[in-house]
Amino acid sequence: MKNIDVLISRDFIKVNASTIRYICVIDFAHPIDYEHPSTKVTLMDERLEVNLYKPADALKLWDSIQVFGLTKEELRLRREKSLADYYAREDEKLK
Repeated sequence: MKNIDVLISRDFIKVNASTIRYICVIDFAHPIDYEHPSTKVTLMDERLEVNLYKPADALKLWDSIQVFGLTKEELRLRREKSLADYYAREDEKLK
């Protein structure tokens, strides 16, 4: 498996393997620290390993990794805001 695109933002992760027409989006129940220095994505044979970290002020146990109970519109808006924040942060790094 090659050509895997992974985007990790504060509120979701998106994995796209275009060569096999696979896409997966997981909307996190709580924000993650996507800029944590140990955050990493590793492609291993036929699987993908993703290490994510909670923010330092939110280390309690989560009931679930995925958010539930939001409408499609609420998820879309949440993702758009998370992406806007992600790209703004990436732009800041380039300055």
